[in-house]
Amino acid sequence: MIDAIDQSNDDIGVGPILLRGGRLSYPENPHFRPGSFDLTRFTVHADSSRAVFTLRFRALSDPGWHPEYGFQLTMAAIAIDTDGKSGSGNRIVPAQSLYAMPGERGFDRLILVGGGIRIEDSAGNTLAGYTPTESDAANPIGNSLTGTIRFSVPVSILGAPKAEWTYVVVVGAQDDHGGAGIGEFRTVHAEQGEWNGGGKLHPEDRTSTIIS
Repeated sequence: MIDAIDQSNDDIGVGPILLRGGRLSYPENPHFRPGSFDLTRFTVHADSSRAVFTLRFRALSDPGWHPEYGFQLTMAAIAIDTDGKSGSGNRIVPAQSLYAMPGERGFDRLILVGGGIRIEDSAGNTLAGYTPTESDAANPIGNSLTGTIRFSVPVSILGAPKAEWTYVVVVGAQDDHGGAGIGEFRTVHAEQGEWNGGGKLHPEDRTSTIIS
């Protein structure tokens, strides 16, 4: 249905950050492997029963805290506009992403990817979710060796993907606050810290990688 390529090494900020000569930095902790927020390819395949999503990164981190995930510390939000109508859907991507859809675009379905998967509608209602268990360590959704996250969603929940659907993928650092589960986008401050990114000098600066 879609195969989008994004250049490597562009996970240093977008828009005003770069125009002002600045750049974002990863948290200092060595568990944050360089390239973990650098999405390089996004594909969607579909058949009559399911849609298969594949996100490929320059690298993925796997500290080993949750082997059932196959990766950690990366957060993604896949915002899907299914009707193509101006002013329809939700423009604000949640989970502390600080990202608004461009122009009058809005999403009708949202897939959050972190410590598991959650599918939401435009009102933020949870339609379905997947929380990995210990037994999933044998076949996790993430693979830090290949830098790939891959999962499928039933079309009975998502809807049957059409060629007219458009996607915005937002990627950044994940924070589950020391617990587990989906988590949210990790804070970025002006100064880099052990567990926070750095380089955000202005409140309006976006701190995620975007494929649209």
